Amino acid sequence: MRDWTRIGRLMVMLAAVVIVIAGMRAASSLLNALFLAILLLTVCLPVKQALVRRGLQHGPAFVVTFLVSVVIGILVVAFIVFSIAQVAGDLPVYEEQIDQLVSTVETQVEGLGVDVDSMLQVENVPVDSVLSSLRGIFGSALSIVSLILLSYLLLLYMLWDSRGLAQRVRGVLGADHPLVTRTGQFMVSSQRYLVSRTALGAVIAILQTILMLAMGIDFALLWGFLSLICNYIPNIGFIIGLIPPAAILFLDQGIGATIVFIVIYSVINNVVESFITPRFIGTQVNMSPLATFFAVAFWSFVLGPMGAILGVPVTLFIKQVLIESDSDLSAVSALLSAEVSQPVAADSVEPPSSA
Repeated sequence: MRDWTRIGRLMVMLAAVVIVIAGMRAASSLLNALFLAILLLTVCLPVKQALVRRGLQHGPAFVVTFLVSVVIGILVVAFIVFSIAQVAGDLPVYEEQIDQLVSTVETQVEGLGVDVDSMLQVENVPVDSVLSSLRGIFGSALSIVSLILLSYLLLLYMLWDSRGLAQRVRGVLGADHPLVTRTGQFMVSSQRYLVSRTALGAVIAILQTILMLAMGIDFALLWGFLSLICNYIPNIGFIIGLIPPAAILFLDQGIGATIVFIVIYSVINNVVESFITPRFIGTQVNMSPLATFFAVAFWSFVLGPMGAILGVPVTLFIKQVLIESDSDLSAVSALLSAEVSQPVAADSVEPPSSA
């Protein structure tokens, strides 16, 4: 009877998890905006605090910080929209190249005495469907812009209320409460992670953009920016960033140049990721490779494509703030960590100020 009770509790817990995941998937657009706003807040808050320490009042410091973030966001969105419009305008050219490639392959195979129509049905290759899917992907730029706008709206209120919220939380829980301490640690580690990841990603993207410009790949700047974004996705990000320029190069210059490009592109990424990245990021995110991969896969399933980018920061928040603050969950923390270490002392991390 006792075993059945345990099984019943387990089933109820699993059902609750399924319901929560289903609810998160249904609200994925809102959660994406919320998580992205929190991520932006961890970057903007130190800037605001630095301005306050230099003598600015809370209001002007907030205005300056928010306006700078908005200007950067507008420039990024404008670049993406302009580049995507250029690529969309050239899609008919790539459609003709794909048709020519299919015809060439069909002719060569038929020259070997193979009946292509009956065996491979090359004439039914869904070129139009592929290009239609590409157009649909480019059309999703509008939803990306909407996500960014909602994220900045949430950031506006979060950044303005950061001082009052910190004071209210400390007043209710106390400055020494584990949740407050762990939140401060998360803010510091996430800031360092984002700065390190952005700097190293920029180095990789610049080198790869130079490579693409040297090899004459169309829209090299767009693919370089895509490489920067994909560097936020552990393990598989560089493959996603590699596919579009490699496909265009294959259509323009053939298989030989494409192989050379793939090799050099991969070497650039692997050298930085294998020898440089661990020294800068390994100490900021104490997560095992398995936990990192699972985080990307799980949050991609729950939140969609944005989950691949937000997966590590969100999991880092859950690990540092919710799991490590509860001693009963120490085993879960050990499973997620790359190495088990002693908890960081409360006075060794400076929590965000109330500015």
